[in-house]
Amino acid sequence: MNSIQGHKEVIQTLFQSIQNKSLSPSLLFYGPPSIGKKLVALQAVQKLLCPLFPSCKNCNTCRQVENKQHPSLLFIEPEGISIKIGVISKIRSFISLQSFSSCRIVLIDQAHTMNTQTQNALLKSLEEPPVGVYFILVCDQIAKLLPTIHSRTQLIRFSRLKLQEMKKILPEEQEWKLKASRGQLNRVNQWKEEEELYKELFNLLKGQKISSTLSTRLKDRKTALLAARTLQEILRDIRIMQAGGKDLIHIHQSPSYKKWEEVSPQAIHQLYRKACQLEQDILSYLDSLLCFENYWNHAHQYLSENRDHHVG
Repeated sequence: MNSIQGHKEVIQTLFQSIQNKSLSPSLLFYGPPSIGKKLVALQAVQKLLCPLFPSCKNCNTCRQVENKQHPSLLFIEPEGISIKIGVISKIRSFISLQSFSSCRIVLIDQAHTMNTQTQNALLKSLEEPPVGVYFILVCDQIAKLLPTIHSRTQLIRFSRLKLQEMKKILPEEQEWKLKASRGQLNRVNQWKEEEELYKELFNLLKGQKISSTLSTRLKDRKTALLAARTLQEILRDIRIMQAGGKDLIHIHQSPSYKKWEEVSPQAIHQLYRKACQLEQDILSYLDSLLCFENYWNHAHQYLSENRDHHVG
């Protein structure tokens, strides 16, 4: 299994609880996507099932867990975009079976994709699991889980990976892409694919209109979210430069940022706040293209009223 960077305190506390046989039967791992939560969950399963872990890692048990095929592990993940009510009968059947291992574990990845009906149906199993049964829920968006799910699980928070930790995972990658990924490994690949999107967004900040090509792309929610977060990073960089700082995310764009040095810091701050709200609006499943059009109408009007000099 891939080596895990970061989360040392979480892992230490988790493994100590397993060692002391004081582990809560229902756990909820939550935090940003693509930072290692699922890897930690699978290592916890290995720790529960393999008496030699972590010195082993290569026995049949450990390999089966890594491949999510151990008979004492039920791995649940979305089918399509959600986890549907049908998995509940599978879970109930699994936890009622006799096990030849020391325990059985239900690992639910992307738990936030469960709809309300599925979450409600899961509650009783979480609250009163049979002896030797553990639930581990892995979640990117904890706000999408019911408060009753929160109250029936031990919440374990995972933080974004630090820059030095990402460098150890991706030592050959450009530093600006690691910074721009904000501690999320999946975003590094996104940046490799979306550098053209960055250029288009920067052109918009120069006053250009949303192109037909960009309009089409912004109809896709994932692309729109990436664009909203990129806007936040660009505006953050401008404020850092205005304040005399050098800790830029997109350091390769420093020459372009200099054109914004005379723009009112209050205007940049206001645009940044609106970009954060833009992200939340898209996450709320509002029309992503309409959200962007509204943002740009506001941004261009606000800049024309508050900029000290024209940005070319």
